[in-house]
Amino acid sequence: MINLAKYSAQFEQKFKKYRKSEYQHIVDIVENRLGNKEALNAISSAQFAKAMELLEPVIKMRNYKTQIPFPEDIRAVMLIVVAIKASKPQEKEISAQHKALFIKLITIDSFELPTVSAVFHFCYPEHFPIVDKYIAEACRFLKKDSKMRLAAPKLPYVNDAVISKFNRYRDFAKFLNLVRDKYEIPSYRELDMALMVLGSKEWTKQLKQKQAMNSTQAKRRD
Repeated sequence: MINLAKYSAQFEQKFKKYRKSEYQHIVDIVENRLGNKEALNAISSAQFAKAMELLEPVIKMRNYKTQIPFPEDIRAVMLIVVAIKASKPQEKEISAQHKALFIKLITIDSFELPTVSAVFHFCYPEHFPIVDKYIAEACRFLKKDSKMRLAAPKLPYVNDAVISKFNRYRDFAKFLNLVRDKYEIPSYRELDMALMVLGSKEWTKQLKQKQAMNSTQAKRRD
């Protein structure tokens, strides 16, 4: 069975932007700033509304030029995030309340599954995993290497139905819980570090194989 600990040990060197200090900083400010009633009062205040009026033209200029949408209604995003933080998670399954909040958040521009999963994770690090292309690739590898009883989960497409995106996340959560049990990983953070490194290596390997195959096919056509 593959040793995930060796991949976890390589994380800080490979993913410097996601180092432990930055991760912990986000966990702390989410807890300290969003985990209380004052957050909701601040979002609903006249000062917040005024700040959003000033920020709106900046967001619109950015979105016009980049065509990569950033949510213009920050207040709506914040209300959802605060509601996620205020709703206690269940131990094994994603609660109906968190499902509803997940669906609300993923309908907002720029909030696809990797970002939404990060929001849920930082609100409750012990209950919700972060997923992305590297995690998906690592799951594919572990399914083959360790013969996991569940199918390897896959990321949804951008145009998939909202409920399909939620179901894909639920598939990831179930699969990753099995991985934690099988490999005795103490936390989602430790699991994320190991799978990010493993997945990035597998992703690079798969990419090189595809490039080599395309190059061979091109030579044959010539």
